[in-house]
Amino acid sequence: MAEGGFIGIENLRRKLMEMPVEIKKDVQRAMDIGAEEFADAARSAAPKGYTGQLAQGIKVLKADSVKRGRSIDGAKHDAMRVRVVSDTFYAPMVEFGHVMVNPKTGKIIKPVAANATFYPAWDGMKKGVKSRITRAINKSVKRVWGK
Repeated sequence: MAEGGFIGIENLRRKLMEMPVEIKKDVQRAMDIGAEEFADAARSAAPKGYTGQLAQGIKVLKADSVKRGRSIDGAKHDAMRVRVVSDTFYAPMVEFGHVMVNPKTGKIIKPVAANATFYPAWDGMKKGVKSRITRAINKSVKRVWGK
């Protein structure tokens, strides 16, 4: 059995539930910055085409506009969230590829290869975004709790 610095899951859960508002604000700010950077990278990687609608449709939804998920062991619904989405209906077809079909005959015209924008952008950025959030947590905890 580990001794000393081991924190039990119940103790950790209680500490996270009692997290001061200042820490939550700092972490949410870091998450928002990371989401904006990711959205910018996805916009720059998106194919522009004739109108640029795909790139323009990539948006960041802040914590207030993100649908709330399921509660975990009585957790309050003030969890920190952010989501990057695309408003354009054809974004999944561009991201994952599709098959063009003649609407009159139902015959396949040609397959269209995937042109991924979200996943490559996230793969290139996730380490930096995660480290920014970790730094925000560490800095805020040291400032608020003095450890």
